[in-house]
Amino acid sequence: MPYINLIQEQKLAERKREQQIRMLFMGVLGVGAVSVLTAVFFTLDASRLNAEAVRLERKKEELQPKLDALDNAKHATAEILPQIQTLESGQKSVSNWWNVLEHLKTSTPDDIWVTEVRSRRLDAKAPISLTAIGRSLDHEGVGAFMLHLESADQLQNASLRFTQEKSSTVGTSTEFEVSCDLAGTAPVQKNTLVEEA
Repeated sequence: MPYINLIQEQKLAERKREQQIRMLFMGVLGVGAVSVLTAVFFTLDASRLNAEAVRLERKKEELQPKLDALDNAKHATAEILPQIQTLESGQKSVSNWWNVLEHLKTSTPDDIWVTEVRSRRLDAKAPISLTAIGRSLDHEGVGAFMLHLESADQLQNASLRFTQEKSSTVGTSTEFEVSCDLAGTAPVQKNTLVEEA
């Protein structure tokens, strides 16, 4: 009978099992170590984030008076915004009128005397109308005056209302009335589209 060494096989099987147990133990130990390291990392990161949150909260408390002042300034600005818009609108209107009067001053021919300037809005849908009344030595001066009014950027649609010969002790003159529209003063018309069914 051949000699069978069963003890050797049992020892090899036991060593293999021990080696598997060791490998399993090392794997569990490795997973445990990674888990511990991950937990430590997240704990340290949470601590850092908590410290940052506390620092930011303190900073917010320090800045709270400034934030309150900013809110108060926003409310105050919102309250006076309509007044500011009214003043800006008034300033623009005054500037437009200043430019119109400056144009009349510099562009009126020498033989024209403007005695009255009026403005009014004839209709809510119409632009503001400027009426100039004055005297001229002749009709050609009135025509030249109308051309000068048309050349102004702020004026448009100059039209002659009337001319009339007037006699005086110094001679005859032509009384006139000219009107024109102020550019940009016509109300904005909304387009109303009717949808067809």
